[in-house]
Amino acid sequence: MTRLCLALTLVCSLVLASCSGLQDGGFNSGSNGGNGSNGGGTNTNSSIKFVQAANFTAQANNSASSYTATFTNSVTAGDLIVLAFWWNSPQGAGVISVTDTGGNSYQQAVATPANNNQNAWIYYSAQVAGGNNFSVTVDVSMLNTGQFSMAALEYSGLTTLDATSSGSGNMTSNSTTSSSGSAPTHYANELVVGVSLSGALNTTMVGSGFTSRFSSSYFMVEDETVSAAGSYDAEFFLPTGCQSCTWQAGMATFH
Repeated sequence: MTRLCLALTLVCSLVLASCSGLQDGGFNSGSNGGNGSNGGGTNTNSSIKFVQAANFTAQANNSASSYTATFTNSVTAGDLIVLAFWWNSPQGAGVISVTDTGGNSYQQAVATPANNNQNAWIYYSAQVAGGNNFSVTVDVSMLNTGQFSMAALEYSGLTTLDATSSGSGNMTSNSTTSSSGSAPTHYANELVVGVSLSGALNTTMVGSGFTSRFSSSYFMVEDETVSAAGSYDAEFFLPTGCQSCTWQAGMATFH
């Protein structure tokens, strides 16, 4: 009888150990595998932060072909640099290059539709090599006879371009806004950067929900962080002073 009880005790112990192993190994590892499938559709990084801006404006008749903005503080390695600029360019002129002192490569995200030789652009460089006295330079193909304005913006928590859109139009007596046009985003927690040009001096105001990062004469740069994938646009308010003017707007989103 004693041997039978010992045998039964040993069997029960083995069964309990086996059940415990299934619970710790099988079910938990399956749950972790399910979480991994979310990588293609969501961005779990909710720590998007605006860090700093470097601005530069050259007035009309400046006769230059290179323009530079320098950050006050050091740029952190791995951050995103978004460069927004406007150029009242000579006929047939264009952008040659965008470079910085860290040796990073820049890509064009979006350009607004050309109108009266005026354009606005958004360029970007992701996961930059940072450093002190960090400058961003735009080189153009002709000596400038019009105004040039640029804003270099540093953000943390972002690595990739997602959606872009652009639009242009004419204000009427019934219209009060300009818009880049909408585009679908694909991730939660994205940054929306918008640029605007208007045909009337200092008339553009930041859109609802956005923060103004730079404004100069006819040009404005704004941004907004959104927490869910959806359809978004960069909107700007153009009050009564621009009722008969033309406008251009562009948007780029990053995650």
